[in-house]
This record gives sequence, C-alpha cells and structure tokens, in this order.
Amino acid sequence: MPNIYVSNAGCSARGRSSLTPVAVSTPVVGSRQRWVGAMNGLNLEGATTWSGDTAAGRHMGQFIIQNVTDGTPAQPCLQLNFPGFWRFRWAVSAGSTHSISVFMKQPCNTAPYPSIVIKANAAIGVSTDLTLSSTGGTGWVSVGPLTTPSITAAGVLWVELHNNSTVWGLSGSTPAGVVYFDHLAVT
Repeated sequence: MPNIYVSNAGCSARGRSSLTPVAVSTPVVGSRQRWVGAMNGLNLEGATTWSGDTAAGRHMGQFIIQNVTDGTPAQPCLQLNFPGFWRFRWAVSAGSTHSISVFMKQPCNTAPYPSIVIKANAAIGVSTDLTLSSTGGTGWVSVGPLTTPSITAAGVLWVELHNNSTVWGLSGSTPAGVVYFDHLAVT
C-alpha cells in the first residue's frame, strides 16, 4: 500500500445557529483570577464538516476551526481551542500493519500534551485503544508513527486527535490551551 499524505488538513464548524465560546471573568479569589467558559447560543443543527456537509458519520464538534495563518509545512491547519477531540474514520486493508503520524503544536507547552488515539475495533484485530502523545515544545512536533497490530479483516478504525490541555483563560483573543494539528500521514 503506498504512502498517503494529507497535508494542510483543516476544517471549520459552520452553522447558522452554532455555539460561540466566550470567556467570562469572575472576581479574583485569593491571588488567582477565575475564568468560566460559557457558550453563547444554541446549536440546533447537525454537526458539520469543513465544507458544511451534514452527512451521517461526518463528526464535527464545536470550537474546532480551520486556522488559516498557521500550519506545517504551510497553512491551513486544524485548531482545537478547548479540551476535547476531533475524530475521523480510517479505512484499513487486511493482512498487514498500518501506521499514522501527525504534526501537533501546543504553544503553552504544558502537560498534559496533545495525543493521537486509534480506537479499538476487535472485529478487525485491534483489541485495545492505541495512544501516542506529543513530547512537548512550543513549535510543531511530529508524533508517530502509531502502528496497528496486523489487521485481520478490512474495516474502519476511528482516529481521534486530542487536545488534553488543562490551561484556561485567554492569550490575547486566542484560548490559552489551544492545540493545532497538521500534515497527517498514513501508510
């Protein structure tokens, strides 16, 4: 199977009634400013992909956007503003192992670091979740390859890109715990 490179991957949540994050400052408690995440609005539509498609199985969450000013080797990239994950289905063939890698960037450089997870699918030979985390750093870090066991039957695996940050507040107009993903490669 040839290498497949998906570079400059990104998406943006679209919807006429989508949730909009706002940061609400509360009074200083002791020596620490407290922040509360709040949502402005209510999403009454289905989740969408970067193109606005609402087809079944195309999972998209709020606060996941296409960043058009950053990326590696060039923009755009996927930006997860708050803790959570974005996932997609990966079709794999039977009879061999498969590998996936991705570039991650977490400017706050604070553990826990972002990670990639291949979810278990015992029906095709992956009996447990497989996880690999970034080693940290403020720039782009290559994470992977994360390799599956030998696949016993052709099928699909869910792959999740996780923002595990516990840093809250704002850095200018950007959430302090933001994580970026780009240049996904599978073999």
